[in-house]
Amino acid sequence: MAEHWRKIPKPTKRQLVLEAGNKCANPGCSNWRSHIHHIKHWAVYKAHDSDHMIAICPSCHDSVHYSDGISDETLHAWKKIVRSGGELRSHIYVEPGKEIRVLTGSMCIETASSSGAIFKLSNANTFSFRILDGDIFISSGLVQDLSGKTIVQISENNISAAATDGQSVERRPGKFRVTTSDRESYLPNWVFKMNLRELPEFMWDDEMTVFDLEVVRPGVVRLQGVFVAPDSVFAITESEIIILRPELNGPLLIVGAGEGTVIRITGPVTPVAFQL
Repeated sequence: MAEHWRKIPKPTKRQLVLEAGNKCANPGCSNWRSHIHHIKHWAVYKAHDSDHMIAICPSCHDSVHYSDGISDETLHAWKKIVRSGGELRSHIYVEPGKEIRVLTGSMCIETASSSGAIFKLSNANTFSFRILDGDIFISSGLVQDLSGKTIVQISENNISAAATDGQSVERRPGKFRVTTSDRESYLPNWVFKMNLRELPEFMWDDEMTVFDLEVVRPGVVRLQGVFVAPDSVFAITESEIIILRPELNGPLLIVGAGEGTVIRITGPVTPVAFQL
């Protein structure tokens, strides 16, 4: 039945976005911000028929409306793709730059070789980067909880995470952030037995940032998050690096004087700035 109301019902939008895999339905496009396109044009049919609607990004939507752009046949072929769902994916593009570095707290980390790791915890939680062709930043990493469940996976700047109960994912071009409202399940039990007055500020936020990667300028990204292992917590905030260990009386803070404070990691193989 024709619907003479231009606004698309929210349930229809949600269905189409989920059908597209929470991104543009184009399998060759990583853009997650979507427009809803009527393959059977609204101006003609005045109907919100989900069988003839698709979630595509603004760039692909623009291409649809050019004679040499994306055809209706291609759009229907994309609708037939069966996607597993459950994961939110994004690609972090870092514009090539003369300096390649990672901002961590109030200091930055560079590598003297073609690759380096920012941190590596005892349970293999890690974040590393390499330099391609002298000016391109490429990152990889893995963030898991204490049970070994993968929270975030980064491979060659491609990032995936699951939006689950208590965990949310925020995305925009050049930024990917995962937060949790269930810190009690995410952090080791011994953390809560420490002196509460000395615990870092991130412990008191309504939502704790588990992982946050943001491009701030060509070749430079800022890394923040709280990374856990059974015997250690390694946290990076905007102003400091915080290490928690059960044998410590309180948090160990590593603070620099801004980007002028540089940790340059070196080694014959992939070096690690912080290994716990």
